[in-house]
Amino acid sequence: MKKIHYSFLSAVLLATTLSAQAAVVYVSPDGTGTGKAWNNALSSVKSAVSSAQKGDTVYVAAGVWNEQIVIKDGVSVKGGFDAATGKRDIEKNPTIIEGTGLDTYILIKYDTPCSTPTYIDGLTFRNAQHAQSYGCGYLRKNVIVQNCTITACAGSKIGAFYNEGGIIRNCVIELCSAGDDATVRNYGGLIQNTIFRGNQGKFGAAVYNENGGRMENCLVHNNTASVTAWPNSGGAYNPTGSIINCTFACNYGSQYAGLHSDGVCINTITWNNQPEEGFGDPANYVADTSRLSGKNASDDGFAYAYSAMKLSRQNMDAKGPQFKAPTHFVGIPVSDADIAAMRAADFSLMSTSKLIDLGQAKGSTTEDIEGTRRPLGKGVDVGAFEYNPSAPTVKVSGVAITLDTLRIVEEQQAWLAAVITPKNASDKQITWAVADKKIATVSDEGQVTGVSIGKTTITVTTRDGNKKASCVVVVDAKPVVIIHHEVLAADTLYPMANYTVPSFIPFWAAKEAARADSTEENLQAMRDAIPTLVGKEYPYCVVANINGDPTTQMAFAWFTNEEQSAVGSPSRCHRYRFQERLGVCCHTYHHQAAALCGEPERYHQGDGYAHQDGLSLCKPQGFGHRTETEHHL
Repeated sequence: MKKIHYSFLSAVLLATTLSAQAAVVYVSPDGTGTGKAWNNALSSVKSAVSSAQKGDTVYVAAGVWNEQIVIKDGVSVKGGFDAATGKRDIEKNPTIIEGTGLDTYILIKYDTPCSTPTYIDGLTFRNAQHAQSYGCGYLRKNVIVQNCTITACAGSKIGAFYNEGGIIRNCVIELCSAGDDATVRNYGGLIQNTIFRGNQGKFGAAVYNENGGRMENCLVHNNTASVTAWPNSGGAYNPTGSIINCTFACNYGSQYAGLHSDGVCINTITWNNQPEEGFGDPANYVADTSRLSGKNASDDGFAYAYSAMKLSRQNMDAKGPQFKAPTHFVGIPVSDADIAAMRAADFSLMSTSKLIDLGQAKGSTTEDIEGTRRPLGKGVDVGAFEYNPSAPTVKVSGVAITLDTLRIVEEQQAWLAAVITPKNASDKQITWAVADKKIATVSDEGQVTGVSIGKTTITVTTRDGNKKASCVVVVDAKPVVIIHHEVLAADTLYPMANYTVPSFIPFWAAKEAARADSTEENLQAMRDAIPTLVGKEYPYCVVANINGDPTTQMAFAWFTNEEQSAVGSPSRCHRYRFQERLGVCCHTYHHQAAALCGEPERYHQGDGYAHQDGLSLCKPQGFGHRTETEHHL
């Protein structure tokens, strides 16, 4: 007991000594001093961190610093100060770390984790560009990035952070671009109460969550998986992590547009996520391989994606999520007006939402994305926000439209969005109206369609307070499209009915590209595709393996033009060989007819499948995807 007592006293004395030694180092744009006070501040954040001692904190005033911050163990950095008054307000006094021209990380912890909690608090990191690695930086254990904004960063691999055991909390990460991965690769770290919006990536446009990584109370909306690769998710790819009380909405991906999860997924919403047209599986894949997932809600997913509730795609339907003011466009913003609409979106729940109290307590978070205690009702709410029935009513004071003037052509569609003030207004319901429906129409969600040439006005009105705002809509004539004569001739000379579908698709794609833009390059691509067309008199087969729900086995083979027997009957047309290599099942499809024709053997390798019966059925190994291969014989 005495030994424990002395150890405790020693720890107290050590903590007291460190506290007594801890200092504040001051930084301001106009600093010329030693950093001992605001009127004697340093001018460089990088130099201040480098010269500080473990336990010190660097206070940074409003300003822009075009330099890299190398994180130092135990040295925290706080932004958002007014150098004249010493008061801190991170919104009014933005501290910006600017990455333009540096071509490197702008926030990095090299080599080893921090031994004590090290905070990066209240800064904006923007325009970091890294041509060979991660856009904004590399985080390690005991590094806590909180109350920060990361915007417009890009990397050849990761858009914002590789997070190896660190914490990202209460941040906004937006408009970043990852060349070969995700905006954040969360390797065993924690991402909490954070918004991801307007980002582009590959394996989860927002987050690749693995090795026990956790996402809690995150809002992930309007991201796009812009690089096609399996598994392609516009929101998050979660192979071996946990996603708790998150909301994924209005994301786009060529495959699983919102969420692809083999890990734990609890109390999570996936809504209005859009995969590429023709993708065979639902937009959201949630497995229960851990037997811990549950109480999720989705409008388009496998069973565990909507184990709590199957949602309607229409927000205000009885079974819709009933968000206060969601975005209605899908994917990344393409204009300043879209960015404004994205930033103004509100995915908190209205009082009438059926998602209130519908979640499970086990595994849930104890607070929501805004710090509101959970639960406040009979149960935990599904999604990132907890509805607070006791919250004071905040009246609407004004409304604006994201554009003053919208110019479109006949039949063209475009979105308008309303920005309501204050941001935390209780009732954000609005109605849209157009002065002249002969010129343009507007939907309940704000989608405008040009009808005929002319000018009209669209008005938005708030239910609370009857506040109004207007936008002028100008509709111009639809441009006359002149299609190249070779494209028109190809329509007649090479109809789809005369060729096998697999051979016609590449030709069709090249032809449509030339139709839209008749450059010599596009025309030549169409010409080059013509000799690859295969007449319908030749047999072919298409083999597709489709797997989504790991409890279901699905594999199909279609043999077309079976009446043709010039080179062999369908019964001779296929056999299978399976090779086990590093635990991956490789499919090689052999066709005797191909050999008879003297054509080289073609094959496709599909990953993640285990051979089951020697024929065409394969059992998925914990994830879903679709692969296709075709053979022309």
